Amino acid sequence: MKRVAILSWPLGGNTRLVADKLIRQFTFYNEEDIKAEKLDFLSVSEGKLRPFDVIIIGGSTVETEDNWLKADETTKWSTFFDIIRFADLTGKKAAVFAIGNQKAYPDNFADGMSELKTVLEQKGAKIIGHWPTDDYDFFDSRSIEGEKFIGLVIDQENQPELTDRRIIDWVDQLVVEIGN
Repeated sequence: MKRVAILSWPLGGNTRLVADKLIRQFTFYNEEDIKAEKLDFLSVSEGKLRPFDVIIIGGSTVETEDNWLKADETTKWSTFFDIIRFADLTGKKAAVFAIGNQKAYPDNFADGMSELKTVLEQKGAKIIGHWPTDDYDFFDSRSIEGEKFIGLVIDQENQPELTDRRIIDWVDQLVVEIGN
């Protein structure tokens, strides 16, 4: 049985909506020996991450172009980065997702995913779940490698009609990559 942890911040709004939809979509794969669980972002620790084979983490990347980079000691992201700094994720797979707004922030669309990816890779995780940039309208993003985003990007503000299909397709893709 492959265990998948899903974490997200902030706990409400579109980020919570997407995290909940990811959990629901993974329930279709229980027979495939994959079990997804939502972890409380506010109480996550290295010990709580240890039993999981896959870590999926995401959050909102709007409000400021370098919102996650300016994480200081008073933010929840800073606390998460402190916890993950001491974790050994060697042998684990990880995927990232972002809630972004391509019209309001076209020059730095979903940039924050790159920070998560960097931290996860530094701790030994293998990043999975790269996602096509097709059907988005933006100018630039630090979260692109080659021709793909480094994870799933959801723009619930401008493309809500695409959210469910993107989540279904991404989870299908992740299930294959988890099995490999």
